Amino acid sequence: LGDSPEDSNTLYIDIRSVLNLTCVVYSPEVPAAIFWKHNGKLLDIGGEGDGTIQTVAGKRGSPTRSYLSLALTDTAQSGTYQCSPSNTGSDEVVVHIVQDKELPVGQS
Repeated sequence: LGDSPEDSNTLYIDIRSVLNLTCVVYSPEVPAAIFWKHNGKLLDIGGEGDGTIQTVAGKRGSPTRSYLSLALTDTAQSGTYQCSPSNTGSDEVVVHIVQDKELPVGQS
């Protein structure tokens, strides 16, 4: 996404897009749960039809993967998205939801 380390966890995406994030967990044991948060609040996806979370448990030393997919409809969906496995540290990405004309140079 960017050329410097501080840019690597920042994503610019158009409001008409689908946000797809993947959390890959390398740990000796499969986590009991992987939580997704938006701006520090647990994401509650279900029944709204605007997003999905799917988790695939790792086997024989392979990582566990959790996939978050969200249909973007509002700039309020911008913010920090965090993947928090129950048995290891979390990671996050800052998402900026923009209109076409607002995309930084080199982002499309």
